[in-house]
Amino acid sequence: GNRINGNGATLVFTEPRLGGFGIENSQDVVISDLTFDYDPVPFTQGTIVDLTDDKRTLTLDLDDSYPAFDDPQFERADIFASIHTTDGEFISGIRTDGLPIKRFSSYNRVEAGQWELTVAESSTVRGLETGRKLAIPSRDPPDGSTVLRVARTTTPVVESVNIRASPGFAMHVLQCESPVLRNITVAPRAAENRLIGSDADGIHVRNCRGGPTIEDCHVARLLDDGIVVASLAMRVESVVDSQTIEVVDFHGVRPQ
Repeated sequence: GNRINGNGATLVFTEPRLGGFGIENSQDVVISDLTFDYDPVPFTQGTIVDLTDDKRTLTLDLDDSYPAFDDPQFERADIFASIHTTDGEFISGIRTDGLPIKRFSSYNRVEAGQWELTVAESSTVRGLETGRKLAIPSRDPPDGSTVLRVARTTTPVVESVNIRASPGFAMHVLQCESPVLRNITVAPRAAENRLIGSDADGIHVRNCRGGPTIEDCHVARLLDDGIVVASLAMRVESVVDSQTIEVVDFHGVRPQ
């Protein structure tokens, strides 16, 4: 087989709108002992330092070294935020009372490091309090935003891999045969003050035959699902003959 051994190396991507590592149309590939990170990270974060009486407008004081909203990564982003306690824990919520995720209709610079954000009418203001923290991803990046993508590969093995930040899926395994994912961490380092570890799913496995085997993995502080294993169907457009059908390519799923 083919082995990519990182020997403990860290790959740091400097374009926060793009992914970085992909294997496609291969077989018996082993990827191990690697860490992936971003600088700058594909999100920003800060502390709510002021709120209007109706809580519809807030002032956010960005944490040091995190990107501002005029950074190019936010040009296409759907600006929304997760709410956190001062020590970084997510503020949970009940769906019928309105999701704790907040969307914004505008954002404007107040002064260096501070921005004024207006909560969109589609969002409740529940959970917003001065002193609490917000994490705001630059989600909706261009295609190819997965940090580690393995597609149409037979018996791939990914082990001892750390993903510290991601603009999209941290890891995407697509249309593979019997993939093995072992000892994978999708989360910030414990010593860092980052509020989130990925802007989207941690480990997303889609339309794979056999398996997958997922063991000894750790995912934390994600802005979407932790681990997803799914098979998506395609719509049959027409039956050409007993051996041939026409289908619609749905969300990048190809016939196998």
